[in-house]
Amino acid sequence: MDSFIRNDKRIQAYYQTIYEDERQNGTACHDIEHAERVIALMDDLMQQLNVDESYRKDALIAGLLHDIGCVHGKPGHAQRGYEMALEYFESHAIRLTHHDAVLEAIRDHGSSFDSPSLMTRVLILCDKLDLVQSRLAPEGYETYGIRQIQHITAVSIVADETTLMVRFTTAPDFNLEEFTTFTFLDKVFTAITTFAASISREP
Repeated sequence: MDSFIRNDKRIQAYYQTIYEDERQNGTACHDIEHAERVIALMDDLMQQLNVDESYRKDALIAGLLHDIGCVHGKPGHAQRGYEMALEYFESHAIRLTHHDAVLEAIRDHGSSFDSPSLMTRVLILCDKLDLVQSRLAPEGYETYGIRQIQHITAVSIVADETTLMVRFTTAPDFNLEEFTTFTFLDKVFTAITTFAASISREP
């Protein structure tokens, strides 16, 4: 199902429009490559947590569709993405095993850090952690703080029995002092700490 949706011309058109718009305006990308990186983080994390395969596969669909609402701009995109995904599922007669959880994750992925839904919390965490070079739109390379993302080469998550560890791999040019001025980091650390607490791990 995820490959069917990924290859659907309508979904491709949404993300192509987002790609083109963000090359003109904006500091960070919400294109299909971003979605695919989020999916990869989600899949890895949920496998580490031994999440049921059916639930995990549906969660990856939420990851694939979570930013389609950006086709009409970033403000309000989560609610708009929820409405677009709902209409898409209905128009294709798609009914997922965890249908409501997928839609809720898309709708709530912006700020519902303490959601009771594991799917939503996983999506929020992995979305916030996509802080690698290819996330930057052209304007981002010129913007103080966020521009340091160009020197982050990889982000990974390790969840063992007691801790949740997030690893950032950086190039030598990475300036940590400047990066800490990037205000979005508050949301990143909130996502890490609240998710860790929700699965009884130390961050």
